[in-house]
Amino acid sequence: TCSTCSSSSLVELMAVFSKWGQVLVMATLVAGRADAATVINFFGQAGCPHCYAFLVGPLNRTLAIVGEVKSVSFEYFPWGNAYYTTAKCKGGGAYDILSRKCWDSNCGRDAPSDAPADCFGPGKLICQNGEVECEADRYVACAKQVAGKAWQRYLPFTACIDEAFQSNPTEVRGVEGLAMRCATSTGLDSSALKACFSGSLGDEAIKAEAKATPSHGFCPVVFVDGKLLDPPDTPERPFLTEVCNSIAKDQGSKPPPEGCPLMIGGPSGTAGDTWA
Repeated sequence: TCSTCSSSSLVELMAVFSKWGQVLVMATLVAGRADAATVINFFGQAGCPHCYAFLVGPLNRTLAIVGEVKSVSFEYFPWGNAYYTTAKCKGGGAYDILSRKCWDSNCGRDAPSDAPADCFGPGKLICQNGEVECEADRYVACAKQVAGKAWQRYLPFTACIDEAFQSNPTEVRGVEGLAMRCATSTGLDSSALKACFSGSLGDEAIKAEAKATPSHGFCPVVFVDGKLLDPPDTPERPFLTEVCNSIAKDQGSKPPPEGCPLMIGGPSGTAGDTWA
C-alpha cells in the first residue's frame, strides 16, 4: 500500500488494482481505447473530496467487477476545475469560477475551432486548491504517460496522491516528495515521472488533459458511453448499474460479469430489464 496513505478505503483500492499486474498486457491494449463498446471517462482533480470518494468507492467497486471485460475502456483526466488566465476570460489572482467556466467553453474539449491563441499561456495556470493542486495534477498527468495510459498502473498512484489532499488540500507540502513516494509504492518509474514533470513532456501531458475536459459545473464529472452521470452514483441509479447496462447492450445473450446486478434498469431507468 501507499506509504503516505492510511485510509482503509485506499488500502482496499490498492489491493483491487494490484491484481492487474497479471493481466497488464491485455489491459494496456484496452485502456482508454476509442473503439471500446463501453467507455468510462472520469474527470477530476487533487483536493476534491467528492472525486476521491468516487475513486475509492463506486469506481473501485465497479472496476473490480468489470475491469477484465475486454469491451470496457476507462480513462481518468486530472484537470478538473483548473484554467489558464486569458485575455478574454481574465481570472488572475484568486480562483474565479466564472473565469474557469469561460475558459472551459473557449479552450477545453468544447472549444470552437477558432479557440483563442492564449488558451494555454502565457497566462498563469490557476487551480482551485492552489499551486499544490496544479503540481499534483501535473504529476498524475505524467503518471498516465509513464504508465502508457494503463489505468491499472496509474490509478493507484492517483489514489495515493489524492488521499494526501483530503484533510486540507491547500496546505499540502512537498508535492515532489509525495509523488516520488507514491511512485515507488505503486510501482511507477519515479525517474521517468520526475523527468516528465520537470520538462516539456509535462507541459504537453497536462495540456492534453485540459483539452480533453468538457465544460462542466462541478467535479467529479463522469461519463459512460458519452452520457453524463450527474451525480455519478446514487442509491436509485448506482454507477455499477450504469456500466453493467452498457455491457449488457454489447454482450447480448452472453452472461454478465460476475457481480453485475441480475436485474438492471433499462434506458428509461426502470428496473424491469434482465440479462438475456
